[in-house]
Amino acid sequence: MLYDYHPKKNLFYFSNPSVLIILVFTWVFMALLFNHPLYIGTIFIVISWIIIDSGNYKAWKKQLKFVLPIIIIIVLINSIFNSSGSTNLWPINLWGDFVLSINLEGLVYGIMASFKLLVIISSFSFITLVIDPDKFLNLTRRLGFQISLIINFSARLFPLLITDYRRIHEMQEYRGFKDGTPTTLFEKVKNYIPTLSILLTSSLNRSLTTAESLYCRGYGSGHPTMYNPSVWKTTDYILLGNIILTFTFALLGYMQGWSSYEYYPLLSAFTSLGIFTSLILGFFLFFPILLNWSCKIWLK
Repeated sequence: MLYDYHPKKNLFYFSNPSVLIILVFTWVFMALLFNHPLYIGTIFIVISWIIIDSGNYKAWKKQLKFVLPIIIIIVLINSIFNSSGSTNLWPINLWGDFVLSINLEGLVYGIMASFKLLVIISSFSFITLVIDPDKFLNLTRRLGFQISLIINFSARLFPLLITDYRRIHEMQEYRGFKDGTPTTLFEKVKNYIPTLSILLTSSLNRSLTTAESLYCRGYGSGHPTMYNPSVWKTTDYILLGNIILTFTFALLGYMQGWSSYEYYPLLSAFTSLGIFTSLILGFFLFFPILLNWSCKIWLK
């Protein structure tokens, strides 16, 4: 299935899961920390490159399609209903003296907020695509058995639902089920009901099967045994050192004001210092890709 974990021969699949989780949370932290368009754009470009370099472009692209409506809503709301901007691009006269205007500042802010959302979603998609679910479960069990299950099931909920939905829809087509061409919104919703009812039944059956499997294996009844411990390699320490440097530089740039940027009432101009520091941040973020290209030393 498209959203299942499939190991591939590259650095990210051979790395220690703890290092990858720290890397992902560093991405999320920087996405929430920065507001500068250059910084946010650099983070998104490098994360996208890492996901593509890990061999998960198709799965990542499929997941981002479901975020597109949310992005459109964010951009529209910020550009139309936020009146803090000073540069009007397109006034819309609805009725009488009531005029809505799309301002440049709100449009840019909405686009940057959308890129922040893409960074966060891409980061957690990277976890589900690259980290073995069993190893991820073993890492989170230190937080408690119940919390560990909630984290793992939440991370894989939507990929499983998407896969089940497509599988059910394909089976209905093979069996000759045709819903015709809906013409109204009510008909579109009505045509989804048979598929969604089967999806609900399938999800409930999976939850019962999972509960029975966990009970038979004695999950939560005592200290678990581990037959495949995570081994730290040289590249894991190198990658962890790069993460620490990236995190330190991000905090330094924020505290020194290198990443400061104002959207309202007018957009700030890009400074040479901001461009230079964003390039340095991009190099730190790009380092895992260079490590992946380095003559496959991660195999040693």
